[in-house]
Amino acid sequence: DISGRGGVGERNLQAVAHEWVSGGDMGALEDDAHDGGFDQFETNQRLTGKRAEFRESDYTTQFDTRDYTPEQKARASRVARSILGSTSSNMHIAEERGHAIRGDMDEEARYSGVLVGSGDALADRNAPAA
Repeated sequence: DISGRGGVGERNLQAVAHEWVSGGDMGALEDDAHDGGFDQFETNQRLTGKRAEFRESDYTTQFDTRDYTPEQKARASRVARSILGSTSSNMHIAEERGHAIRGDMDEEARYSGVLVGSGDALADRNAPAA
C-alpha cells in the first residue's frame, strides 16, 4: 500500500516489457538521426482532431481602450516605450525587453541558475556559498 496505512511488506518486482526501457539508445533530439520532420502541432491535430492555436486573451487581461482618453493612451505609450527602451543589469529582464545578452552562456547556465549580485553572474543553488 503506497499510502503507508497497510502493513509493511515485500512485493515481487514485475518485469517491464517496453522497448523504450529495455531497447537500445534512441538518441537525443539534437542527433542527426532526427531530420526535423516531426511537427508536434500537426501530430496533435491528426491524433485529436483539434488545431492548436494561440490567443493572447488566454494569457492576459483584455480591456476596452475606448474607455481611455487620447491623452491617457499617449501617456501609456510613452511609459511603455520608456520601460522597453531602458537597460537593466538583470539579464532576464533585459532579455524580455529584447536586448542583447552579453556573455557566453548556454541555456542551462542562463535559466537553471540563480541570479546573484548585479544579475550578470549566475550561481548554482546547490553549490556551497563562497
